[in-house]
Amino acid sequence: MWGTKGTNWFFDDGKNDEFHIGYQDILTTGGQSGSGVFYQEKGTNEYYVIGVHVLGRDGVDAYNSATWITRERFDQIQKWVGQFRKNLISREIDLESRNGRAKVKNLNLQRHEIGDVGVDALSEATIPKLECLVLNSSKITTIGAKLLSERTNWPVLKEL
Repeated sequence: MWGTKGTNWFFDDGKNDEFHIGYQDILTTGGQSGSGVFYQEKGTNEYYVIGVHVLGRDGVDAYNSATWITRERFDQIQKWVGQFRKNLISREIDLESRNGRAKVKNLNLQRHEIGDVGVDALSEATIPKLECLVLNSSKITTIGAKLLSERTNWPVLKEL
């Protein structure tokens, strides 16, 4: 994994909402399509993913290109991440059930980084015998903690 910086950027609003970011002084190679294109806020260490690299070209007047992440594309990415987290939780519950426990009593999601979207999925899960839920290093904010306290119904939960 590596990265490179450049200053010669341009933005093309294109046609049919196909917004592109062009860059000439950033070298790319085959296999980098799908990589994030970052913007660094001047004077800070804050970076923002603003596009997805889609095309590298060779030649004097050629430029590389990324697809701009619009609000609609960002929302779609969020949906995919949420679905992944929901699937992760379902898989962990299934694993616990298959390990000889007909009813899940312990669920360890430590370091799975499920976030608040994962907590949303977890709060919808029916786990009536759940006694212990481990969520250390799961990237849950106060929003997720509030969801856990308001929307779950685990009557025998003893340890969180």
